[in-house]
Amino acid sequence: MKRILLLISAPIMLLIFIILLYFIVAFGLLLFPTNSDSISANQNNSNPETTTVEAYISSNGVHTDFIFPTRTSQIDWTTIFPIHDFQNTRLETDFIAIGWGDREFYLNTPEWKDLTLKCAIFAAAGQNRSLIHVEYLGHRELQALMHNQVYQLHLNKNQYAQLRNYVLKTTVLDKNTAQNIANYHYDQNDAFFEATGQYSLFKTCNTWIGNGLRQAGLKVSRWTPFDMTVYWYLTPVVPS
Repeated sequence: MKRILLLISAPIMLLIFIILLYFIVAFGLLLFPTNSDSISANQNNSNPETTTVEAYISSNGVHTDFIFPTRTSQIDWTTIFPIHDFQNTRLETDFIAIGWGDREFYLNTPEWKDLTLKCAIFAAAGQNRSLIHVEYLGHRELQALMHNQVYQLHLNKNQYAQLRNYVLKTTVLDKNTAQNIANYHYDQNDAFFEATGQYSLFKTCNTWIGNGLRQAGLKVSRWTPFDMTVYWYLTPVVPS
């Protein structure tokens, strides 16, 4: 009987150990951020001579997105993610929210109640392809969003160029236009597009954001599987 109990409990204990180790490593690495000695990468830097692009990171408590001004001297995002791919073709396009994630999770779980065990297991195991999720925001929508978890990014031109290139390299392009997933939307102002890479337990939507921040020279944890590990070193926006 004891042997049977041991055989049953051993896999459970191993699973618990792996989960605990995952959390310990994720939050332990917060103590060893990258780019910590770079003044220009300090998100609290508000020097107008070095800050040229005001961008943001948003979080819904689980998932994080980049928020960029839609049009700057470096890029017009509407040329990459055309308005005609959205249900509302008269939407306001002052800002663009861009996120990356698991294809099946994005398309088949618009709400948490729609999540199935099969979808979760396949996503964690890296069995599914990925997508880019894009939402256009007007000034009013951004101001409303700032009452939730939104964090400031003060970017110089080079940092923004790095993030722009990072997003473009992740997006599957056809003649410099993203490949739209037709007829999939959460609301009138969003759409999905083909992306490179595969989601997994070790490469989550948040590690995609963290990798971009790291490549742009911003202070961020060395691994960011959770939303908190992304915005730990960022300054929250105080709504006006």
